[in-house]
Amino acid sequence: DKRRLSYIESLLTAAGCPPEVARARAQILYWAFLGFTLSDKPLPKQRRSEFLDELMRIANAPA
Repeated sequence: DKRRLSYIESLLTAAGCPPEVARARAQILYWAFLGFTLSDKPLPKQRRSEFLDELMRIANAPA
């Protein structure tokens, strides 16, 4: 978990997020990923695409 969070945080920091924002967003994105992978009800392809687009919008929002 620490390695994955660190990697996501580094990507967000490289994209221009301040470290404290990158840390929070990394945790939120990681929780979303875990929820997605552990869900017993997979999303249809169209909904999955919408979900991922929205996560990317959130991750890239100005800090």
